[in-house]
Amino acid sequence: MKRIKEELAKAGVSYTSECLGGDIEGLRIGTMYVVEHGSGQGYYFGNLEDENHTCRTIKEVIKLAKHEEEIRKMEEKLKQIFNLKQIQEYVEKNIDQVEWEEECGEKRRILEVVTLVNGANGAYIPGIVLELFGQAEGYDLEDPYNLEKNETIYDALACLEDEVNDCLNKLLPSEGYYYVGYHEADGSYCLFYEECEEE
Repeated sequence: MKRIKEELAKAGVSYTSECLGGDIEGLRIGTMYVVEHGSGQGYYFGNLEDENHTCRTIKEVIKLAKHEEEIRKMEEKLKQIFNLKQIQEYVEKNIDQVEWEEECGEKRRILEVVTLVNGANGAYIPGIVLELFGQAEGYDLEDPYNLEKNETIYDALACLEDEVNDCLNKLLPSEGYYYVGYHEADGSYCLFYEECEEE
């Protein structure tokens, strides 16, 4: 396990060393574990219940560990930005007040939960949101029209939204779906909760 520990440290991935019984040492990264095969041939990376993740090379483990670390950091960031318990209580209390809308044979209702950035900020919104999540490095937040620096800012925002949405729905399991995005009515940037019902 010495080599995998060194590689994880080089990659900046934090882990906790745990005894998994007998002489077996496991490294916990978020909710996943790395365990060296007894044969010395490769590593297991998984949740200790799924045996499909059996044989991995160091390179594969580092890649998976980095991804797990990114998820853990995003979860921590979301817990700093949002009061998750309060959000869940707000949704449970208010979703039934929202009327169902029908579109293409599907009924849906959308509740605005929190406004993150007021629509009056216009072109500054992508930079403000990226900065809120600590992902604005390299972008010109003072001049949103600086195309040289901000050419990919909307792509970065779209990637961030996917990460945020995945983590939010993992942290707040429910019948519906939590997501961040623009409000159609006023252009503000909000957290929404949506429920769908097939006819």
